[in-house]
Amino acid sequence: MNELLEIIRIHRNFKCCVGCCWCANADCCAHEVYVESPPGVLVGTVRQDYWRGHLTLRDATGQDILKALGPCCICNGPLCCCCENKFTLFTRDGQEEKGAIYKQYAGFVNEAFTNVEKYTIEFPIELTVQMKAVALATLFLVNFMYFAGRKNEQTGADTACDILSCLC
Repeated sequence: MNELLEIIRIHRNFKCCVGCCWCANADCCAHEVYVESPPGVLVGTVRQDYWRGHLTLRDATGQDILKALGPCCICNGPLCCCCENKFTLFTRDGQEEKGAIYKQYAGFVNEAFTNVEKYTIEFPIELTVQMKAVALATLFLVNFMYFAGRKNEQTGADTACDILSCLC
């Protein structure tokens, strides 16, 4: 029975200045997650490169496998039903689109009054199981970097339409 068997562990180390887009290429400032499967065995990493919307998916040896490129401006909130937040997965050279991560609009009530978020991820079937786990970790990192914790502290609701990271 596999009820309590941990198969993937995704962890992010604390970094004091994480998220600053101007020094994101520095080790001390870049968002980065490590993917282990089974726990204790590194299968890959996802790391922010240069700007907030640029992520690199690497295998266990540190070799770049895919790049994720997000939109210049992130649209988030209950009134942002027409915005598409697409993080495109490209080959390591950036020439060929291989998949995408989408944050989908969850509906006005869900977006305004709950923490419900809706994502879709697409990746090539020929990707190894380990790199599929790294792609899934990319989805969680995108959620953490852009969409988690964006609620108004007094009301608990999102602002009408937050446009984030337009300068980064």
